[in-house]
Amino acid sequence: MCILCNTELELHLFSEDGKTCKECVRLMYRKESPEKYLMSLGVGKRHSVCTFENYNGNEHKRLMELLINDFGENVLIQSANVGNGKTHLAVASLLKYGLINNGIHRFVNYTNLMLEIKSTFSNETTENESDIINKYCGYNMLVIDDVGAERGTDYTISILYIILNNRYEASKPTIITTNMVGDEILNQYGKRILSRLRSGYLITLNSKDHRGLK
Repeated sequence: MCILCNTELELHLFSEDGKTCKECVRLMYRKESPEKYLMSLGVGKRHSVCTFENYNGNEHKRLMELLINDFGENVLIQSANVGNGKTHLAVASLLKYGLINNGIHRFVNYTNLMLEIKSTFSNETTENESDIINKYCGYNMLVIDDVGAERGTDYTISILYIILNNRYEASKPTIITTNMVGDEILNQYGKRILSRLRSGYLITLNSKDHRGLK
């Protein structure tokens, strides 16, 4: 029996000390080294320090904290402005979720996601398009940052819909950040993407660009 969670498990599921299960050890590591943990999920060094506690905006911080225990839906964080905390909120949510939910989670910039999929067109990789898509469909929590940073093509729109729809059908939480508001999403990505992006919670930020402010 694990001394932390009191779960009775097979011997091979315990850590080297024989007293603590591997799941609890993983959660302990995440709590002790949150920055390293976030970077292991794909978060850049600049945003690896983002938490709810150091976010500048109490209203949205409280809202996101309320959502932590009910993350079976999409969360769309949008704002027409840049530099006002969309990525910060998304990373803080990812950290909070990871501290209470074992499993494999991921943060990815939308442009980098599409580049990763397109890289399978080369003969230099052993992964194919389906491998990458299935990987992103399978993460317990997925953050796709900065959707709309580049104009979508029929191909990238199709890929984004497949990932969003598969995760929606599996009730896997997905957080999306974007600078697109109003009809911009509809005009660039169409009704199907708009429907999936707005299938859960919507947070709209209206503050100004905080970058460079001292």
